[in-house]
Amino acid sequence: MAPYNGNIEDFPGESGILFEKVPCYIAILDRDYKIVRSNEKLRNTFGSCRGRHCYDVYKKRSVVCEKCPTEMTFHDGQEHTSTHVGINKVGDETHYIVTTSPLMGENGNVDYVMEILTDITQIKSLEKDKLEAERLAAVGQTVAGLAHSVKNILMGVEGGMYMVEVGINKGDQSRTAEGWDMLQRNITKVSTLVKDFLSFAKGRKPVVKLIDPNVLLDDIVELYADTASKMGIELKKTRKKYMASAPLDPDAIHTCLTNLVSNAIDTCHISSKDKKIVILDAVEDGGNITISVSDNGSGIDYDIQKKIFTTFFTTKGGNGTGLGLLTTRKIVQEHGGKIEVESIPGKGSVFKIVLPRKQLPVMNDSP
Repeated sequence: MAPYNGNIEDFPGESGILFEKVPCYIAILDRDYKIVRSNEKLRNTFGSCRGRHCYDVYKKRSVVCEKCPTEMTFHDGQEHTSTHVGINKVGDETHYIVTTSPLMGENGNVDYVMEILTDITQIKSLEKDKLEAERLAAVGQTVAGLAHSVKNILMGVEGGMYMVEVGINKGDQSRTAEGWDMLQRNITKVSTLVKDFLSFAKGRKPVVKLIDPNVLLDDIVELYADTASKMGIELKKTRKKYMASAPLDPDAIHTCLTNLVSNAIDTCHISSKDKKIVILDAVEDGGNITISVSDNGSGIDYDIQKKIFTTFFTTKGGNGTGLGLLTTRKIVQEHGGKIEVESIPGKGSVFKIVLPRKQLPVMNDSP
């Protein structure tokens, strides 16, 4: 980086016009993170900012942001880029990509840092609208399946009511008890179905925390270890690999893993193989975090694989709602990722959650 002329106030002629009128936000910061100069677009969006700390102007914070790109540029003299969420002068959320560049003095030190912010609020809004449209479309498709499920459950309720009535009229306690058991089972099914549908149908903003994905996998293995063992299934996680913490919604990702591992155990349980195994793994490569759940169970037919994330699919027969994979797909999309399946009938399946780091939700890092 060539040294500037020593006077950040001096952008003569066309350079000054370009600085002021360029269609992005530009600020020059000193080593105290105070804005010493800003362009017109930044002032119009975030308000008066000269002499104020950047983290106060952009985010209404009182301390430097975590993983601050300006701090890194002051430290190593290199350019840095990251994505942030700020608050403009009228209180609206503003998404932007910031790139920092060093301004070197005559002595070769970084005297100032120039921040160039590109507003991506509209892009984020379009992405959100697209996901919402897909979710609502899936809800519409799901309602038809729900009607069929509810119809079947109501038939069970009617059967239970009939047996209770007959048992009472004839003084047959065993029939009454059997009918009551049928009622309880079907009422539980209705309750589970409604709760799963509401979880799938409602929009929810991820509650993001920095967490190592391996921690979530360890929790799942511990949760299902006894259940799998009693069914003669080996449940294990591959050797832990170091992975930097990532901004994830732990509860939501836990729900995804619960759905996938539960399905894997079920498909192994109905398999006739002597050795049954479910393996969890998490790796990072090329900026993508990939969490996989593999099994050597019964596998999935090709025709079902094509629509497995857009329609009802259950490994639990009458005990399942068919909403687990739909919910999993929705959660993964809310994290900017995708879910894939590879399966060979009779040999097993691998479900992969692929989460690009650069598309993960931005943490609300307000103190």
